[in-house]
Amino acid sequence: MYFGDKMDGISKKAENVLIVANPGTGKTTALAKMVVKLLAEGVKEPDILCITFTNKAAREMRSRIDEEIKTAGIDAKPYLIDVHTFHSYAYDYLSRMGLGYELAGSNMLRYSVYKSFMKDNAFNYSHGYILDDLVPKTENAIRYVKSFGILPSSIDMEKAAKELESAYKSHPLSNVTLEEAGAFLKYFVNAYSTYEKEKESSGSYIDYNDMLIKFVQKHDGKKRYKYVLVDELQDLNELEAQIAVLSGDSLFLVGDRKQAIFGFQGGSLSSFEKFENDESFRKENKVLNYRSLQPILDYSKMHFLSNTNDKSYEKELEGLKSNRSKGDADVKVFTASKQINATVKLYSEMKIGSGEKTAIITRTNGQLVQVSRLLDRKGIEYSTTAGSSTSDSAKEQIISYLRGMLYDDRDTVVSALFTPFSGITLKEAFEVSKNWPMWGSKEHGKVPKEVLSVAKPFFERKKELTIDRVGSLFDEVILPISMQIGKDYYLTAQALNSGATEFFELVPDRNIEAFFDYLSILEENYEPAKEEKSLLLTTVHKAKGREFDNVIYVPISGRNNESFVDMAVYSIIKASAGIDVREELAEEQARVDFVAFTRAKNRLYVVANQNNEDSYKIEGFEADQIDSEEEEEPKTTKYDEAYSLFVNGRFEEAKKAIGHKEEWLLPMINDYFSTERDLSYSMVESAGDPYSFLKEKILSISELHTGPINKGLRAHEIAKMLYEGTLDEGTLTEDEKRYLENIKAVGSELGEKTKTVQAGAEVKINAALKDIYKGFDGNTGFKAFLDAVYESSSDKDKKYVILDYKTDKDDGKASDHRRQLAVYKRLFAASKGIDEKNVSIAIGFIGLRGKINTGRLEHKLDLSQEKAVQMKTFERHLERFLSYKRDPIEFAKAVLETKSDEPLFGNIKKQLEEEIKNKK
Repeated sequence: MYFGDKMDGISKKAENVLIVANPGTGKTTALAKMVVKLLAEGVKEPDILCITFTNKAAREMRSRIDEEIKTAGIDAKPYLIDVHTFHSYAYDYLSRMGLGYELAGSNMLRYSVYKSFMKDNAFNYSHGYILDDLVPKTENAIRYVKSFGILPSSIDMEKAAKELESAYKSHPLSNVTLEEAGAFLKYFVNAYSTYEKEKESSGSYIDYNDMLIKFVQKHDGKKRYKYVLVDELQDLNELEAQIAVLSGDSLFLVGDRKQAIFGFQGGSLSSFEKFENDESFRKENKVLNYRSLQPILDYSKMHFLSNTNDKSYEKELEGLKSNRSKGDADVKVFTASKQINATVKLYSEMKIGSGEKTAIITRTNGQLVQVSRLLDRKGIEYSTTAGSSTSDSAKEQIISYLRGMLYDDRDTVVSALFTPFSGITLKEAFEVSKNWPMWGSKEHGKVPKEVLSVAKPFFERKKELTIDRVGSLFDEVILPISMQIGKDYYLTAQALNSGATEFFELVPDRNIEAFFDYLSILEENYEPAKEEKSLLLTTVHKAKGREFDNVIYVPISGRNNESFVDMAVYSIIKASAGIDVREELAEEQARVDFVAFTRAKNRLYVVANQNNEDSYKIEGFEADQIDSEEEEEPKTTKYDEAYSLFVNGRFEEAKKAIGHKEEWLLPMINDYFSTERDLSYSMVESAGDPYSFLKEKILSISELHTGPINKGLRAHEIAKMLYEGTLDEGTLTEDEKRYLENIKAVGSELGEKTKTVQAGAEVKINAALKDIYKGFDGNTGFKAFLDAVYESSSDKDKKYVILDYKTDKDDGKASDHRRQLAVYKRLFAASKGIDEKNVSIAIGFIGLRGKINTGRLEHKLDLSQEKAVQMKTFERHLERFLSYKRDPIEFAKAVLETKSDEPLFGNIKKQLEEEIKNKK
């Protein structure tokens, strides 16, 4: 379904006007003045329709119309003029026709996409990456496709596949094969179809694009208005352009192609150009800017023209002048190796006048969160249009707590005990995590009585809780404690509470795992505070239509090669609508830059990096290097332990917690490093992240196993049983059978190439540390398990090969694996009392499958040997670990140097600092 032909309905008799309004030239004022002109000429208020894109813009438009009517002194009733967003206008029209609908939020689309991907087993990425990256990208992509009026039923898969193949051959993707890109095309359409079917089966739900599609489908052909005035013409998608044409006799359109930056939402320059090329339109070009000083306009103009191939823009920008004669303009381009650090340094050193508004403008929300993190560490106040650095941590902690309340396995419950909501102290949580295995079994659902005693408040709430009563947990525990931690933490808790409510309203299958999947994919709509600080952090897209005294702009390098999501989307649109959206998006970076520059009134500073600095340096404008200062000590987020105890009903314990700090964390660290135990490769390497090491090794806060980890464990079990002759192949799943075939193939190839036979599986080896590391003189041992050992058949000058099975989806970490095997090789030789020269290493990749699931599971035998530098790297890491054994306080200090926004870290840091201080 594609409605491009509806554009032919433009009236050729009435006067149509198109105004190209350059930045700051008063386009909204021009639109309001046109309304006043029509009213003065006798046009009735109900015959005028004004349409824009956001509720905020609609309110501003109505306010401006009221002002102009008062200024003109005409007798009119502005409240009778229809001022709408496109969506509210379409919804109102459908309601007038007696068609009632409920709005489907973005979370319904995200959840449908996620379920479809899981059902199809579409990806070999981590679960977290699918949730955090691929699902949101696909959600946006589906909206984009739908904005062209393209529905799943109208997609010709054969034609789309041919377009994709052609696109791939002309612009190959670096990270996926053509086969993988083609597989994703099918997964994408499946996800889109799943969403549409689930929305339809849920009753009366429609999304924003449905409103527009149904308007076009249901329109009776009667033009209700004599005049339709449209703001931000460049942002109209195909459907919105058709609605404008269907709604009125005469069109008054205001926009600027150079500010078309909403292509990802379907904004289409082709719609703008259709109107522009229509001879029935009278064209005007507004060039008098009321916002920026002239040097800012000159820089913006020169930069834009140097980054476009469209010569018609030269005419549009000819004569772009400022009406401001007073003021000192400052335009500078800075180059920095660390853009975010340099940006914050630049702002902190600026001399800003009283009452001045400054904006740090970035391309992405991710950049904003990085800026906010550094500003927090400096104690600089700001407002933001994106969530702060606290949001991700808050979401993780809240979901961890909810999981512990609804699941019974030890690792999940222990993780929940370390959240701010558990109702027990950190010391009590550590006591549970350390002693649970000694107190009782890790068996599912079995909780030792000692654990129940120590964590009594947690388990009392848990006993009463069912999934249907999660709302009470938010009301009684999560929201009150989140409010105490901080605003951004509380806003995240609110969003999750709303998501939980939405889940119970929309999802019929209310099982616990579905509930957590739904919470994980939630889109957090962050609403900035109404009263802004003097510094605002915003993306270019959120800054559109705004102005600031000073702007610091942090661009990113030009658009990277398109992703497999992009390629699938472009192929569908080309096949279904005949539109090559690549052409429209080709110069979007230049348009984004232009919008960012022209938000500035007095000062414009661009902070580029070495990759893109040349595209921002313009002759005649100052350029400079800015040094990136070191990151400041993190401003850690802490929670009040006493308050948490109070909320959970432990009033006496809360009183004791105030002002009383027992020393217990340093003794645990000392105990760990002073206890004699065999070292392992993973133990030594993981000490490189002291905070994670503290949590996982010392405090026993286990990471939950993911699907890929479990698959890897199972593959190793299969390899061992195959060697021992205990494997019953009839009990294997189809996936496990494919792993088995690859294990056999790797073993066969290894034996043939090295003239060896397998002599062991899961072989445990031990040696004294001093035998493999000459810098150590002690009794500590070192241990490892070898997946498989192969040896030559002759006893004379016997050769050995140690084989490590890897279920990685690709061989990108082969060098890291060889470093581990270099250690195992030395350890094996020491344990056998043989020369290392008689031992070689091998990596058996048995799960090669690419990033997108094509049904293939392949293998590869890597016989490359280690390099000397790899062993030296390990020895440096080993020496670091041994220094912690010699002086555990050094480890504690390393923990304190961690940069983390976790509330748990904030409290651990506070405890450690006090204990170290008391040691002096």
